[in-house]
Amino acid sequence: MRTARFNKPLTIALHPEVFDRIKQITDAEKRSMADWVREAVDQALSRQATDLVDVARQPSRNGGR
Repeated sequence: MRTARFNKPLTIALHPEVFDRIKQITDAEKRSMADWVREAVDQALSRQATDLVDVARQPSRNGGR
């Protein structure tokens, strides 16, 4: 029996130009728009996590306070 991999739906509104660009990319790559958006979100979250680690590693600028 198959189980759903993704079960939290999200509806978003995009500017027509953004939608059209994503559609062009996903058509060329023969993949779903949802899969492309999930990957973009994963990449953004990974970058944010990396940025937070980088900030935490920076020495304090206020003399340790």
